[in-house]
Amino acid sequence: MQRSMPRWISPLAMYLGLAQVALAAPVIVQLEWEHLIPAASHQAVVRGIVQHGAEVAADAGGAVVRDLDGETVRLAGFIVPLEFNGQLVTEFLLAPYAGACVHVPPPPPNQLVYVLAPKGFRLDSLTDAVVVTGTMKVASVATELAAAGYGIVASRVDPHRF
Repeated sequence: MQRSMPRWISPLAMYLGLAQVALAAPVIVQLEWEHLIPAASHQAVVRGIVQHGAEVAADAGGAVVRDLDGETVRLAGFIVPLEFNGQLVTEFLLAPYAGACVHVPPPPPNQLVYVLAPKGFRLDSLTDAVVVTGTMKVASVATELAAAGYGIVASRVDPHRF
């Protein structure tokens, strides 16, 4: 004789299964550029520009927020392409403003993010903003154009809608 389970067990099992999926999905931290500057350095850095008259200005541009290491993040910015695979960009610097690192001194390292985009994506214009989603690594990355204080392995690169 087969025993039947009470009817409430099936919905409960489904609910618990969905709860496990929700718990397993990474929380995405929505970042703004000022979040990449340690709180102690905010007085020395305004919108990514080191104020050279400040006492702590020399150190402020290199200070990073170590708590971001390993976090899944989303950050909007502008691209400075570094590597291509055909017509797809696969490596780039993400910067807080268009034209960074081109004909001007680059932003400080804590205002540049080196991005590896294994899938690649098509870039139509250097003035188009993008949103990068992926895993943040707090590490200094030196490129030919500038040093970045952070890196992201991108799971997504999407156009940014203002």
